[in-house]
Order: sequence, then C-alpha cells, then structure tokens
Amino acid sequence: MFDAAGMNGSSANLFLDPAGGVIDTTKISWFATLTGRIGYTVEPMTLLYVKGGVAFVHSKFTECCQPTITMEDTLGVLADGVADVTRTGWTIGAGLEHMFTPNWSAFLEYDYIGLGSDAVTFSPINGAPGPFIYHIDQNVHMILVGLNYRFGGFGSR
Repeated sequence: MFDAAGMNGSSANLFLDPAGGVIDTTKISWFATLTGRIGYTVEPMTLLYVKGGVAFVHSKFTECCQPTITMEDTLGVLADGVADVTRTGWTIGAGLEHMFTPNWSAFLEYDYIGLGSDAVTFSPINGAPGPFIYHIDQNVHMILVGLNYRFGGFGSR
C-alpha cells in the first residue's frame, strides 16, 4: 500500500527555551507498507484479520527559531535546521472486512507503524552553525476506512 499523507505535528521545546521560542515540527508526506494478512471468517461474508510487515515513512523535521535564539550562558547558539528523511520500520494491524455484494466490500482497520529511535542529521538554516543530530522516536497510529471493488465477483474464475 502506498499513500500520500498530510500529517503534521508540532510542539514547543520547553527544555531548550522555557519561553516557547523553539518549535519542533514534523510533516509526513507519504508512507508505504508491505504486509501480509491472515484472518478468520466470522460469517460467510465477514472477515476478521490481523496483518504485519514492513513500513516506510517519509518525514520532514524542522527545528526552528525565528530569529535564531542565542543562549550563550547555558547552551550556546541553538541550531535551526531541517531534515528530510525516509525511515524504515515495522507495522502491525487488525481489521474487519464485510462483503455486502458479490463485488463490493467495506473495511475498518487499525494500523500501528513503529519506527523506533533513530539519529537524524539536520541541515542548518537561518545562519545556524553546522549540521547537528537529534535522536527522534517516531511512531504512527492510523485508522483506515475503505471500500473495495472486486472485478469478476464472488467465486468467479
């Protein structure tokens, strides 16, 4: 499965700047999964299943202060930077699919993507000093709702 995404998140890094001037943002532009699934038919037209496999998530991380904040007496110049990375992890999920006509089915599914903690190198912006590394722990929770059309119909050859 490959999906374009528009997931965004941000938070103030109050550890580096208690005034809230350091903002960490994450934007996920796409993700892909390669999974297998196994299920149990609850009734002739309803399937409960679990799935698992490998996941890929493309993220853009930003550590940003406008303008660059200087805290010489404690941390020195705080670096502004961006990182554009595709991370690899694992995925697991569970769902329910119901076939309501020979060609049509609908499903509801929960998926978890675990990317773990990874060292991400940021490129400097806004005159910040050279590249810097953050260890980023990233996971994704998703709920999928879908409609499937099967060409050929139920039981066709």
